[in-house]
Amino acid sequence: MKKYLIVISGIMLLVILFGCGTSGSVDEDDQTQADSLPADQDKQKNEGDGLALLKKLAYDVTSEKTDNQITFQMELTNPTDEQVKISFPSGQQYEVIVKSKKSDEVVYRYSEGRMFTQAIVDDEIEPGETKTWEQSWEFKEAEPGDYTATVMLLPEPVHQPSNENNPFVKKVSFSINGKK
Repeated sequence: MKKYLIVISGIMLLVILFGCGTSGSVDEDDQTQADSLPADQDKQKNEGDGLALLKKLAYDVTSEKTDNQITFQMELTNPTDEQVKISFPSGQQYEVIVKSKKSDEVVYRYSEGRMFTQAIVDDEIEPGETKTWEQSWEFKEAEPGDYTATVMLLPEPVHQPSNENNPFVKKVSFSINGKK
């Protein structure tokens, strides 16, 4: 029984080693073609081009507050004469983070407790067209006080909420009055 286990383990190790070999052709300097490509430079150039195109879009956030909720409306307008394609790396297309101005504590995060598809979502915005997203937060359990909401879209290549290059970030300040 031990012999079979050792033989099977050895075969699996060989399969793994051969499967992890190089896939590019080798030049005179023993480098594969894949190793010689400036992949990081190409990725940065493409991300830079995508970011430049995205920066041409106009992003605006409005909010409407009622007695127990606030609704954030995000609008992305294409003021150019050309169609713009935007891609989201997952089903999460935006993030809303509400913080108390007094304590700087996060009291609401749209994505918390939610699951999103792990599929790329593509959308096209025609010249002059506006795409709209809307998210509401019921704050009936929140303490009275002043709050700041950071409302952001998360398209590629700026899909990380912490990305400083994200041109689609707006802050909205509002107050919650005492309970009635």
